[in-house]
Amino acid sequence: MPNDADQPGNEAGGGTLHFGVRDVVDGREIGPEFLPFALLQAFADEVGRFLRGGTRLVDLALVPVGVAGPGFGFNVTLDADSHAALRGECALLAAGPTGLARIDPRRAEIVLAWQEAARKCPRRVYRVYDPAGTKGSGLRIDARTRFQSTNEETWVEVEKYLFGRVVEAGGKTNTNLHLVLDGSRETVIVAATEQQLQKDERNRLFHEVLVHVSARQNLRTGLLRDVVLLAFADQSAEVDEDALARMVARGTERWRDVPLSAGF
Repeated sequence: MPNDADQPGNEAGGGTLHFGVRDVVDGREIGPEFLPFALLQAFADEVGRFLRGGTRLVDLALVPVGVAGPGFGFNVTLDADSHAALRGECALLAAGPTGLARIDPRRAEIVLAWQEAARKCPRRVYRVYDPAGTKGSGLRIDARTRFQSTNEETWVEVEKYLFGRVVEAGGKTNTNLHLVLDGSRETVIVAATEQQLQKDERNRLFHEVLVHVSARQNLRTGLLRDVVLLAFADQSAEVDEDALARMVARGTERWRDVPLSAGF
């Protein structure tokens, strides 16, 4: 990946990684002066989860971060062990698509999420690299990237309730909700129809909501994909017993052939 920005050098005993995203939104290139809030929030969350991984390698509370271009990005200062480990995983990814199976599964999820986002927004590019490293090294993810998980993954159809804060609603091309989940702070994009949003009498933007959704869920990681809004759920203590029974019956049928040893 080109080292085309002036970046700070590595600190003694540690190092810096640059996480960047570039895109054009409404005819304007994103940057520190222009950046959709939902993209900022999602990218910051994704970078944080990439840093932690499944082993919680990095304590985010102790990590200094600077904002840097081009586009929009973070310069993250890490201790020597964390810097070496993350740089090594980026090198595995940069070497080819098969590297995805050799890195931390939680980081692999972020890579796949960035790849999917780049396919939906063809001008979007994600980058991870060491500013002090060799020019052209590092990881680049764009619409042409073809990472594939080589591990056998089991995805099942589910219906569930999600609770969180709506930070964006609508969309010119794809109508959806950007929901920041309560507790994990993960951002989930929930596909919706114009009719669903028009018929809803409440102002959901920047409010906490409970939504009933359908999705596909990874049995190993719990990751959700293809999340679709079924309804906004009333936040009350009353339970629709008939609806609950129907959900249990559907879930039992869909999980019927899944081995009991499969789990999250």
